[in-house]
Order: sequence, then structure tokens, then C-alpha cells
Amino acid sequence: MTRASSAVTSISNNFSKTNQTYSEYGSKISKSQKLVQEIQRKEYMDNLKFMTSFYAFMLSAAYMFLKRFYLHQIVGLAFKILFWSLKNTLLPGIFLVQSIFTFDFLNFYVDPPLTSLLF
Repeated sequence: MTRASSAVTSISNNFSKTNQTYSEYGSKISKSQKLVQEIQRKEYMDNLKFMTSFYAFMLSAAYMFLKRFYLHQIVGLAFKILFWSLKNTLLPGIFLVQSIFTFDFLNFYVDPPLTSLLF
């Protein structure tokens, strides 16, 4: 009887040690999960900051480039084409856009060369 009692006691002690070990590992795993989530959040914020600054740089570079190459005239030309095409139906607007892509619009906006004035 004493042997059975001691066997049950040792099994109970083994179960309590196993339960204690699992609870220790559980607390360590929960700490590591919190750290992984914090690292993922910081990585996401760093990526967001990087992409925001990259797009801000690209927008400012595009603005400076377009300002150098007459941004107001390009935007004004686009609005003129848009309103002209809306005014005169869609088909003439399509032909005008087609002439722009074939660079025929340069004849309208570029001064003729001086040699043509001499002859």
C-alpha cells in the first residue's frame, strides 16, 4: 500500500513539474510574441516613413522639373484641350490629342524661323 501511495505521489509530482515547466515556457512564448509584434510594428512604421519620404521627394523633383519646363503652360494646354474637346464634341478632341502625340502641335506654339520671313 505504501508503494502504491508513493508511486501515485511521484506521478503527481511529475505532473506538477511538467505543468510548471509548460507554464514557464508559456510565459516565455508570450513575451517573445509581444517582442515579435513590436518588431513587426516598428518595421511597418519604418517602411511607411521611407515610402512617404520617397514619394515626397519624387513629387518635389517632378514639380521642379515641370516648373523648369513650363508647368503652367503644360497644364494650361491640357485644360484648353479638355474644354475645347468638350465644347466641340469628343471627336475633334481625339484628333487634337492625336496631333499632340504626333508632335503636330509644335507648329502652333513654336515661332516660325527667321529664314521663312526673308523669302
